[in-house]
Amino acid sequence: MLYAVRFLGVIVCAVLLFLAGWTASAAEVAKSGDERVAESLPAKSSRSRESFDSLLGETQIATSGVVSYSDSSDFFWQAGVSGLHYIAPRFGVGGRFSLSDSSYNDQSLYYSIGPTAEYFVPVSDRGHVFTQASFLVSGGLGTESELRLGIDLGYRYFVADNMALSVQLNKNWAKTNVSSSTLRSDGVNLNYGFSLFF
Repeated sequence: MLYAVRFLGVIVCAVLLFLAGWTASAAEVAKSGDERVAESLPAKSSRSRESFDSLLGETQIATSGVVSYSDSSDFFWQAGVSGLHYIAPRFGVGGRFSLSDSSYNDQSLYYSIGPTAEYFVPVSDRGHVFTQASFLVSGGLGTESELRLGIDLGYRYFVADNMALSVQLNKNWAKTNVSSSTLRSDGVNLNYGFSLFF
């Protein structure tokens, strides 16, 4: 399982490098002679500065993959999809769903689903630093459902007007017994993501 996870991580990194290289090549072709692009937004951008800084009224659909080490388990893989609608400048709400396969037991699939919210701050002409909070219900075959609180901190880089790559750290706290006051920490996840905006 460990080799499979490492292989998945290599594939994800290769895809990100390919997309970054493809975008850089497209930008070079768009240049005429020695002319430099005056704006550092993506070439031939139709997005206004105000739109990029707020994303107000836009919807984000994102996919993500995880290579993670947990305090209580071995390595595991996770793949998920999320959707956000920006109802205020820099603030979006939506939901998240993911599936994972843990290597420390015989459980085949583990799911998580629930609402999520995001707030971001532009830090460059193409980049956002963002934080997300999620309240999830998780479970799997033969396991008891859990309530989870997830906090993300990441960086999103726009390679085109409506396309971005992201990397983020995620921390989860789980609670199996609703009446219990004890939260179990599940370590830190490293997420790689791809987002579309429309």
